[in-house]
Amino acid sequence: MGCCGGSKAHKKAAKSPLSSSTATATDGPSCPLKNPKLKVFVTRADTGAKVPAIKVVLKDGPSAGNKPSDDPAGAADFGEIEVGTYSIAAELTDDQKKQYKLPPSIDNESFQKGHEKTFPLVLPTIVTLRIVIIDRDDKPVANAPWTLSSPAKNGTTTDKGLIEVDISDVAEDLDASELTVTLPAPPPGPAPVVPPLASPPPYPPPITATQFTDPAPVARERSWKFNLTLVDIEGADASEAATDKAVQARLANLAFWVDGDADRTTKAVKAYETLYKKPLTGALASIKDDITTRHDAAP
Repeated sequence: MGCCGGSKAHKKAAKSPLSSSTATATDGPSCPLKNPKLKVFVTRADTGAKVPAIKVVLKDGPSAGNKPSDDPAGAADFGEIEVGTYSIAAELTDDQKKQYKLPPSIDNESFQKGHEKTFPLVLPTIVTLRIVIIDRDDKPVANAPWTLSSPAKNGTTTDKGLIEVDISDVAEDLDASELTVTLPAPPPGPAPVVPPLASPPPYPPPITATQFTDPAPVARERSWKFNLTLVDIEGADASEAATDKAVQARLANLAFWVDGDADRTTKAVKAYETLYKKPLTGALASIKDDITTRHDAAP
């Protein structure tokens, strides 16, 4: 323990080997220890980036309350709190739950005078595979059963033709999968109608083509199979090349023709800009923010 006061003689005597056993360095008035301090840093599990506006809740102790992770370092700064035992947890809004999973809480943590503690809350990110199934007329295929081989999932498409699968637990190890979509059988067509004869036929009766019509084809289910290759659309870093690659991947996912050829890429960007009424530039950088929002929110 440090010393706040006391005479020089007191302190010198405390250090002397000849001093009595009752003389100590705290003979003067001691420094009062301050209340404990707490900071909680909130970061993404995949990139380590700070996550703002996450509510961090301090529970159970006398200074229970909450703070947002809004300081410049990405922390929820509780400052000084009262001595006690606390639990620390994050709370997510409905929108945040679409991006992150709740991390484990920090329980039964003791805070005593003089403590200055920092804790990490690392948010697991939700990785969602989203596919829209459309027919040849660009209409969504609704209520179609589907099966995914890896991870093993199944379901039916939404009324917008959407397949949505949470692959957060396997995303790092998943690079290929097979998707099978079964289209419901179309309704049978109307049976051919043979008009009634106006009068009895002559004998022998005439032979007409309508007497030899083929039976209507039987409607059957059809299945589509897709071999999927799953990659991180953002690339490994935030370089210009990786950013351009991410924009091209989103263009391709939205059915614009992008195959690495520079001229076709420029035309694809201009087609996108025309469709969504943007100024015509043909530059990937000009649509980066718009296509990221539009693609990631589709359909």
